[in-house]
Amino acid sequence: MSSRFYAILALISILAMAWIAVHYKFEEAQQQQLEDLTSYPIYAYVADTSKVSPMMAELKRFPELDSLHFETGAQAGRELVDTYSLPVSDDLLAGFSFPDLITLELRAIPASRWAKTNIINTLRQFIPEEDIDAQSIAWAKSEAKLKSLILLKILSDILIGILLLIVFIFVRMHFEQRLLLLHKRKQVSVVDYLRHKSQTRNHSIMLLVVPLVLGLGTYAILAWQNVLAFILPYWYMGAVAVTLLIGSLLVMIFIHLMDHDNRLHEGEIQVKVSEPEPEITDEP
Repeated sequence: MSSRFYAILALISILAMAWIAVHYKFEEAQQQQLEDLTSYPIYAYVADTSKVSPMMAELKRFPELDSLHFETGAQAGRELVDTYSLPVSDDLLAGFSFPDLITLELRAIPASRWAKTNIINTLRQFIPEEDIDAQSIAWAKSEAKLKSLILLKILSDILIGILLLIVFIFVRMHFEQRLLLLHKRKQVSVVDYLRHKSQTRNHSIMLLVVPLVLGLGTYAILAWQNVLAFILPYWYMGAVAVTLLIGSLLVMIFIHLMDHDNRLHEGEIQVKVSEPEPEITDEP
């Protein structure tokens, strides 16, 4: 195979690897933003202790909850004093009546974004709205950043995928058309024709397999010893594979049409040799 083909193979491989690397970085940033979003706990203040047990039972049904912590009013008051080093003695603290406190922390998974609404609705069945602290302002700001990241990720996937498909088709079509023209300029035997067909098939296989394998290797390197580990879904590799496959199929169809057209019009172009004009003399 010529150096031109290896240059094309390197270009397609680099684009495929860059696509996976960019998507991984977006996934990484999205996961970090999701962890920031779910770092804001939900506080439920319960004045009626008889509602604690049924409320806890209902809340445990949500798999999106990472932790569910209950504290009595006295424990919550003591923790508040210790946290902020308030000058309040135990005797003075005993004179206050604090509501029981339930602290809910969500798991850093996409489903937690929608589960929070259901959790809040469950709390409303037991306690009034003013006794629920969902940290809505901080949550809204963090979620807005997360939505922007998701939108940018989708746009980058679409743009890079289209770029890869366009480059794949046109660069390879230029290469294969050049090979067809070179074969057309000389007498091509059956053996030469079969060799060319085999070469075209090998090009398609290499351009499909090598970029995808290198892309998987890039993903493995990016995820190596990363606390987020393999956050990129395995099915996402199918997007790269499908793009390369579509490009390969379209190129094969175009090559077949060009080859068919060349054979159909073989010998159509003819070179006309003009006859020499008779010499004009002065003799009668």
